[in-house]
Amino acid sequence: MSIHQASLQSSEDRAEILRLNRDFTRESGVTVEANHSEGLEQLLLTHPTLFAFIARNEAGDAIGYALCQYTISSFAPGRVANVHDLYVEPNSRRQGVAHELLAHFERAARENQCKRLSLEVNYGNVQAQKLYRELGFSDGSDDRNGDATWFWIKPLP
Repeated sequence: MSIHQASLQSSEDRAEILRLNRDFTRESGVTVEANHSEGLEQLLLTHPTLFAFIARNEAGDAIGYALCQYTISSFAPGRVANVHDLYVEPNSRRQGVAHELLAHFERAARENQCKRLSLEVNYGNVQAQKLYRELGFSDGSDDRNGDATWFWIKPLP
């Protein structure tokens, strides 16, 4: 397996992200607009704070991606890096792919002087929650109400 930072100006990298995103939305049961892929591709090309990583298997096939962006925090003034999407194809799960994607994400955030990392996780996705906890993410709460998505952070010292 290999991980590389995607070149969002590369049509090949964008096509891989779009394909994986279609699989992600389908698997998640998310309803998207008919022109979703075109809109996402335009964002990938033009949004100034987006960055992404693509995981490839030994054959060179894209098997996962992390779509990320830089933002800010007004509570801990400074730059924050957020993982918006983290997806690994079902037949490549439990092989360390998501862990490696997040390691590359954290490394990029540290290189860009981010004060913390953030992500969202579905309350029912216990496998992802386990990984995120192992990597130091939390929401600081023991009281969960079962709403669809939780916002988790990881401070960077």
